[in-house]
Amino acid sequence: MRVLLLLLFNVILLPSFSASAQTQSSEQNSSSEPDSFYSKKKPVLNEMDSPIKNRWIFSLSGGFSNNNENSFEYAGVSALGLVTRHFGIETAIEINPGDDTKPQYESYNRISFSGVWFIGGIAPRSSINPYLKSGFVWQSIWDSETETTNREGLTLSAGGGFKFRVSQFSFGFEALYILPTVGGTQGTDIPGSFNLSFTIGFHASSSLWMLLLPIAFF
Repeated sequence: MRVLLLLLFNVILLPSFSASAQTQSSEQNSSSEPDSFYSKKKPVLNEMDSPIKNRWIFSLSGGFSNNNENSFEYAGVSALGLVTRHFGIETAIEINPGDDTKPQYESYNRISFSGVWFIGGIAPRSSINPYLKSGFVWQSIWDSETETTNREGLTLSAGGGFKFRVSQFSFGFEALYILPTVGGTQGTDIPGSFNLSFTIGFHASSSLWMLLLPIAFF
């Protein structure tokens, strides 16, 4: 009788224990599979290799220009879009309105389109970021006596500088040489000039910040 009861006990209870064990093992496998899959698909990225969060640098600048004809001060605005951590494309406008208290004066204007190469890549945190810069510059000189633009032309520029970044802001220094204008006739070309400028920049994640630049003029 005891043998018969033990046999019945094994027949009834053992299948339930084995089913529960299989269920627990399958749950453990299913829970571990997504973790391993996720870790393979999304590895932990190095901070220096991660995408740049602040892809735009909007700046205000002021500087000094010197050539064999004249020396003058200027102010400007610029927007630099980062393509990678190492390279960006910058557009800038620089203006010297001239001294309108004099009976005759000249106004200097520049529009530039340049490539900027950050040596070592721009860091995503507070740091000093040196760079090299080169591009095209359109220059024009307005004469108050004739009230016309008497000299203008396209030329090249080359130089470098650095940006000292603190959180979302940066403070920079730049030295740039602008070659003489191309295609000007004798007496109407603009001579080459050496330029030093200081900048204050704001690092933004969207080009919509461009809409806020007019505030700087009020």
